[in-house]
Amino acid sequence: SKNANILTESVLLYTLSFLPGGETARAGKNNENLFETILDYVDRHATDKTMQLRHVARIFSYTEKYLSHLFKKNMQTNFTDYLAEIRIMHAMELLQQNKCSIAELAEKCGYTDPLYFSSTFKKAIGISPKEFILKQMDTNET
Repeated sequence: SKNANILTESVLLYTLSFLPGGETARAGKNNENLFETILDYVDRHATDKTMQLRHVARIFSYTEKYLSHLFKKNMQTNFTDYLAEIRIMHAMELLQQNKCSIAELAEKCGYTDPLYFSSTFKKAIGISPKEFILKQMDTNET
């Protein structure tokens, strides 16, 4: 029994010695780099309709719960709200550049449902996409 415990502990320590970031400072740095990599991925793919916490967790081989914790810790917001913010900023840029229907806009920003997009936009900005377009037209005419 004692030999089994010692053998188990030895195997565990041996295995752990191969993991990167064995030092506490390096581990913290690795976590920061990891989160920056994840954030960069989310930013670059925010307009993909398949973008969900589950998708990102699978790509980076983490649980949804752990990834959600990382977002809360590093961004002071949850993944869903962060993704919506990125998508809405993209929508505002598109609205300022050209005219397109709300359905087209929703699709270009990663939403499958134009009504859900409109309600998310209004919640974030305070006005609907249609009102935003009208304001842009008024601003451009003056």
